[in-house]
Amino acid sequence: MRILSCLSMLCLFFVLKTAAQGRATQSIQQSETFITSSSYGLYFRGYNGADITLDNNGKPRIGGMDLEAIPGKLYWYNEYAPATLYIKGGKLLGEFKVRFEQLNQVFYVMDEKDKSVKVADPSLVERIVFNNPLNGWNSPAFTNNFINLSSKTKGLPTSYLQELEVGKFSLFKSNKSIIRYQDSLFGSIKKPSLVPQVTYFIFYKGDFSEFKKLSYKNIISAFPVLSEEFQKLSIQKSDLDDEKKVVDLFSKINEHLITKEK
Repeated sequence: MRILSCLSMLCLFFVLKTAAQGRATQSIQQSETFITSSSYGLYFRGYNGADITLDNNGKPRIGGMDLEAIPGKLYWYNEYAPATLYIKGGKLLGEFKVRFEQLNQVFYVMDEKDKSVKVADPSLVERIVFNNPLNGWNSPAFTNNFINLSSKTKGLPTSYLQELEVGKFSLFKSNKSIIRYQDSLFGSIKKPSLVPQVTYFIFYKGDFSEFKKLSYKNIISAFPVLSEEFQKLSIQKSDLDDEKKVVDLFSKINEHLITKEK
């Protein structure tokens, strides 16, 4: 009897141990699942502001009106495109299909499984880099974190800006749209239209300036130190009459400043 009793106790011990290990394994698996997949929900949310909501098809609406039905430029790039998303501290979040909506300055994120649409939380998702060339830019990148570039906080941009050049001199572009109303043919109905507005930001040694237009005069006025660099590089006013030329120019200036420091 004693032998049978001991055997029974040993069997019970192994059963309880196996069950405990099973619960521990299940707990670890659930924890891993939460960290790797469910946690994406922490960075994406439904966009339900005071005026803007997303309908069941993921389309933005304002006051019951479909924003995509308004003439003009709503999206920076009309289609969803693959991009790599980064959170605070430059940590990788993952790759998702996104598109930037210029009116509300938000990135829509599409779930590949059910095609549902969420919005990247701008307080958590700091940088978005498209994986392929778009709109004439090679792997265009957007960021909303400029703390490391400026010692000033007043007037510092808070929305996503497109990175055009990053270095000693950093150049960013705000791609924004606003709604304007104009009278209809009979003047009784106001017709809305989406009008793009472009603003540029230049950062240098903790300071920054905002520009509605990039011109030789505007840039020199804000950053007199560039006058000498322009002369050294034989920069003419005509070299700043095109956005791509300006980006190339700032790239050359950054290379020149790095070489001068060596």
